Amino acid sequence: VTLEQFVINTDDELIGKTIMDSGIRDIAHCIVMGIEREGNYIMNPEPSLTFREGDTVIVAGETELLRKFLNE
Repeated sequence: VTLEQFVINTDDELIGKTIMDSGIRDIAHCIVMGIEREGNYIMNPEPSLTFREGDTVIVAGETELLRKFLNE
């Protein structure tokens, strides 16, 4: 298990989805540890938090499962 981060880009399907609805936990088996948004950090975000364009998402999980999730 490692810490990974990725940025949500303009055409990303995660925009507008909550952490819970994104499938990041169920499909990629990752836990969202925090989000950097507009220079502020949201640590241990609620599952109801909605992803926005430009968010940097910090997750704990397996690199390969996360990459597979992000490429699907």
